[in-house]
Amino acid sequence: MKSLLLLAALMGGLCYAAGCQTSDGRRVGVTDRPSDYDRAYVATRDTEWRSSKADDAQTGTIPRGTTVYFDHIPTSAMNWMQARVPDGAVRYVHPADFTSAK
Repeated sequence: MKSLLLLAALMGGLCYAAGCQTSDGRRVGVTDRPSDYDRAYVATRDTEWRSSKADDAQTGTIPRGTTVYFDHIPTSAMNWMQARVPDGAVRYVHPADFTSAK
């Protein structure tokens, strides 16, 4: 019985250590870390950001010319996509409002 409890505690600790948590509005996990946002795109116009897709999400504006970072190539077919904004937070943005910085 003690071995089973020790194993359960170890597995829980491993899950936590692997990054199975959320922090400061950023999703921090094994395959989706802020450092994965490495594709630079520039806002082509003033555009809205949202903290989530919920109706009561916090919102703000990303000024034209601001560089954000996506974790994969954005497509204009998507209405909202997550991007790392200049303050380091990951927010939802309209990918059609950005063009590659390269």
